[in-house]
Amino acid sequence: RKWFVVGEEEEKKMWLVVVAVVGVLVGWLWWELCGGKWRLRFRLPPGPWPVPLLGTLHLMDPDRPYQTVRDWAAEYGPIFTMWNGPRPAVVVTELELLREAADRRGQHFLGRPTNPILDLFAGGRKGICRASGQLWATHRRFVQEQLQQLEPEAETAVLDEVDKSVRFLRAKKGTRDADLLKELHLIATNVLWRLTAGRSFERDSSGLQRFQTVLRGTREVWELPQAFLFSAFPGRCEIGPLRSLLGWAAVEERATELWAFLDEELAEAGGRWEARPADQSCLLHRLFAEQRRRGAEAETEPVSPGQIRALAADLATSGVETVAQSLAWAVLFLLQRPEVEERCQREIGQQVGRKRQVRLADRPRLPFVQATVAEAQRLGNILPLNGFRCAATDGLKLGGFDVPAGVPLYLEFSAPMAAAAHFAEPEQFRPERFLQGPSPPGHLPITQGPPAKPDAVNAATYKAHLDAFKSLNDRLCAFPMAGEASRCVTDVWDST
Repeated sequence: RKWFVVGEEEEKKMWLVVVAVVGVLVGWLWWELCGGKWRLRFRLPPGPWPVPLLGTLHLMDPDRPYQTVRDWAAEYGPIFTMWNGPRPAVVVTELELLREAADRRGQHFLGRPTNPILDLFAGGRKGICRASGQLWATHRRFVQEQLQQLEPEAETAVLDEVDKSVRFLRAKKGTRDADLLKELHLIATNVLWRLTAGRSFERDSSGLQRFQTVLRGTREVWELPQAFLFSAFPGRCEIGPLRSLLGWAAVEERATELWAFLDEELAEAGGRWEARPADQSCLLHRLFAEQRRRGAEAETEPVSPGQIRALAADLATSGVETVAQSLAWAVLFLLQRPEVEERCQREIGQQVGRKRQVRLADRPRLPFVQATVAEAQRLGNILPLNGFRCAATDGLKLGGFDVPAGVPLYLEFSAPMAAAAHFAEPEQFRPERFLQGPSPPGHLPITQGPPAKPDAVNAATYKAHLDAFKSLNDRLCAFPMAGEASRCVTDVWDST
């Protein structure tokens, strides 16, 4: 056939192309193996041997990546190196090293590694989750102060929303309309958004459905099989032919939907505050007031428009799902051990009574309820692999190893909470373990130390976990879950 016939000139051109392609590949492999960050592998803590392009990602169990990390810790030690593509990360899993990093090395964790997806959903290097350096430290401190002052409003929101949901569940008792998991998401959404923007959503309203659609779209981005490529090769996968091949446009579409929703919510919150400037009942109103007080200086402060916008995104995308899933795990554990639920109800009845709801001030008189919350948080760990990657801004020494500047640290606070060395039968739900003297040494709640509490978002969601669970337990005293919610076990298990 004619098109198989190649002339001498065409053959030379073809060989030139082949030589060029081979040369590029050889050069790329040399850079991967001998240059770039791969040369760090001999200076970093030991770990599984990386391969070009993938690093150690091909060795991870896609269904249980946290178990892979724990297996590596058992093989290589409590501090080791894994590779997210060509990018190394030092993983810390041992209790004392975690405390050393959290308590005495906080000044080293002001940086953030590059992640194009996180940057897209935070509007750049803004907010608390993505800001770095002194801006992050200042913003985090300022927002924490504001949230602490909002504690009474947060408690009121929790009590109101739980009461509405329990009334709805009682009215639907014995019908297929009683969806406990849906109610937990509604509680989490309304509590956090009342605290953030000063408004809540009616059940099945278009606003609620839109909010939930936006959050579901954000979650789906992280479930994409190619999501790891965007963080492993930042600046490369979202441009050129890879942009279409890997579906970056779909990621941008989800971010656009999120920002459209948040911009409308911010405009509405700003309008409410303009009408009542003295209203300080939600976080956004306080930030607007501080922004006006600072005037032109606000552009470079934690209350700049970009920072406020990013903070709203942090709370929306990081808060709702964590609270709802934590409550779902707590319900599942109580269904498995109804005697624990009965003991919680009995303690509340004896110490608080049935004529009012449980308040934060009642905590010292409810040791078993607090132990149940702590155990549900420990065992129902919704983020086994720490999502907050704290990059060192300068070199530090940890566990006898030198961690160079710019190498991210994964502080795996979940590892000690699942270790038999700290908890007998760690896979069992046993609140009683927290009643036997001081809190077990391996218990590291969300708010432990500077990097473990990398932002005020976690502080707010942790308080929401505690408040909502205790209030829910209180309101369900005459509504035993073991009988009425047993059909929800499968739904809760599947969703978590």
